[in-house]
Amino acid sequence: SMIEAYGNFVDNIKTKLPDSKVYIISLTPVGKMKENIDTIENGKVLNSEIDRFNQRLLDLADKKNVYYLDVNSELKDDSGKLPDDVTRDGMHFTAEVYKTFVRYILTHTAK
Repeated sequence: SMIEAYGNFVDNIKTKLPDSKVYIISLTPVGKMKENIDTIENGKVLNSEIDRFNQRLLDLADKKNVYYLDVNSELKDDSGKLPDDVTRDGMHFTAEVYKTFVRYILTHTAK
């Protein structure tokens, strides 16, 4: 249902602002402390699930003919996770990571 909602949102933007450039930005990775929580009810989040959702966002961007920004890959370490040293809770970034996030967006936009 979330992908459907994204699609409807994109359609609305394209209808109301037909000359605009629309970007879908990937979900960002989580650190191992979020993956190591015991249950989803307690806050467990898996990067493999984020990756699957991001693939669906990419497919949607292709279908809707809009841009997709893969900031997720930019923020992952070699193990495919958000590095432990850039987060206190496994999900929220330090200020430096937000700078990386913004820099990525600003250098990956269409002309």
